[in-house]
Amino acid sequence: MIVFKQLCQNWTIAEYHKIRRQLIPKPGEVNSFYRCDDLNLGMDVEIYGVIYHIVDCDEFTKNFINRVEIQLNRNEEFPYELFLVNQEKMKPHPRTTTTQDPEKLLLRQFLRNDRKVLHFYADLDNKNESFGDMRQFAIQYYLSDDTTRVNEVYKNNSGYLEFPTFCRRQRIPKKVQGVIMDEPRTATIIVADLMIGRTVNIFNQPLLLYDYDEYTENYYRTAYGITEFSHVKLPDLINIASESV
Repeated sequence: MIVFKQLCQNWTIAEYHKIRRQLIPKPGEVNSFYRCDDLNLGMDVEIYGVIYHIVDCDEFTKNFINRVEIQLNRNEEFPYELFLVNQEKMKPHPRTTTTQDPEKLLLRQFLRNDRKVLHFYADLDNKNESFGDMRQFAIQYYLSDDTTRVNEVYKNNSGYLEFPTFCRRQRIPKKVQGVIMDEPRTATIIVADLMIGRTVNIFNQPLLLYDYDEYTENYYRTAYGITEFSHVKLPDLINIASESV
């Protein structure tokens, strides 16, 4: 989303952009961002502590909303004259911004979620490949900074050389296209991507999530309101739910 002011006389380009293009988080929700179906005419939207009232949209937006079968509310009149009067009153005062410092947001997230770690158990089935096998992994997701660590769980006498870590703690990109790649924060795996029954791509390795620990179950119940939990049953699994990573 992008938020900008309507250009008026004597406005500069710096005043034009209020919030540059980015994912806008929903207030009071964890790792949840505004989508197109969250917006409609006549409603208030809170963005970084500021309430915006939606009064109208253009023809392209109306056609798109109709195509996705969302009921569009009636448009409202924009108070142009009152808007300009208020702008005139604010001219003697210095400009202020409501956009929060990204570093402060990261620090707040760290302090709120420090030492909170979600534990998942995953399976990699590559038996269709030459010398393939069914391999198991333990995934740790750190809520403090949205980083992920992946360790492989080895069976006794598996024949594999036991590496300390399959994937060190880091923000894991959702798609890996080459050696040199951009890693924007919005393109990495987040907690909403980790659900039982889903397959997550860890550096081109498809890992099927089939279980998690009790703390992770309680977190999803509190944060997302999930009340029914199911566990994927896979053949030839060793018991790793009670082991620490």
